[in-house]
Amino acid sequence: MTNRSLARTGGLTALLAVVLATGGCGGSPPEQQREQAHAQAPAPRPQVEWAAGVCRHLDTGGAELSVPELDKKRPDTARQQLVTFLTTVDQRLGSVESAMKRDGAPPVSGGRAAFDKAMANLDGVRTRLAAATADLAKAEVTDQASLRRAMREAGAPLETLGGYQGPAHDLKTQVPELKKAFEGNPDCVGSDGTVPQSD
Repeated sequence: MTNRSLARTGGLTALLAVVLATGGCGGSPPEQQREQAHAQAPAPRPQVEWAAGVCRHLDTGGAELSVPELDKKRPDTARQQLVTFLTTVDQRLGSVESAMKRDGAPPVSGGRAAFDKAMANLDGVRTRLAAATADLAKAEVTDQASLRRAMREAGAPLETLGGYQGPAHDLKTQVPELKKAFEGNPDCVGSDGTVPQSD
């Protein structure tokens, strides 16, 4: 299932945004980019180190996670593939949430309030994701039409997530000093705080 075809499934487009957001800190950029970012970054400080940890959690959460190729000839199998995928996404987001909570709030003025809000947003995403997964798991699917209907109904809880760009984006927009810590950080090269768009 490609990004383009996923976009035709209504509310599930929002899920793609969530998935991409978990990998939004860039993974493994070229060494030259890392060196350039390091040269531009301020001297190491608690905020920079904390932001680097967030990016590592997000990269780990989004690693090797791809939208499944649905078995179009067997609609109920396709439904189960999506249930499995949604469950995996929720588990990855749960891992990111747990890791960030272990690290705690960023060491910056206003950090606790921003952190709590970012975690609340992430928890809200997971709640809606769980609702979508439950709806899809119990849907009766016998043909392509019923599969499309089940996907449409399951996608309804996700429709409000189209603008969600992940916890790093939430934190950067709330605390200007954290924006500098993320964007001037070698571990976060490639992240501009936005969700990549499909062609």
